[in-house]
Amino acid sequence: MKKTIGTIIVLALLGIVCLTGCSQKEKLPDSFEETAVREEAEKVVSMFNEKDYQGIIDMGDASLKEKNTVEQFTESCDPLLKENGAFKELGDVDIVGTVDKAAGTKYGGAIIEGIYENGEIVFSIAFNEKMELVQFLIR
Repeated sequence: MKKTIGTIIVLALLGIVCLTGCSQKEKLPDSFEETAVREEAEKVVSMFNEKDYQGIIDMGDASLKEKNTVEQFTESCDPLLKENGAFKELGDVDIVGTVDKAAGTKYGGAIIEGIYENGEIVFSIAFNEKMELVQFLIR
């Protein structure tokens, strides 16, 4: 139970760091390759744009798979895609990381700006050391 709570706190903190765009980004842990994190995160954005929500879920760890459904993704994501229009290109990409010191769990992730016809969407994507998706936030 403590490990689960610790993981949730770490993911929330990573999300806060990612969403605020803080200039004091944590360095990617040594167990991650920046290129691999970037490629996998861009793959998630591509799946989002193609409405391949099952593909996003399939990339997830057990917790993400258990807590999310295609229907939930459809309800949340389709209106955002409709509002912002056609995908044009990726903007800024920042690679970040964090370590849950209590559990010793390391996370790597990316904050990606997606530029669309009518606006932009910022993605906060995080992976565990097995490169399983543990966080997918959009704003």
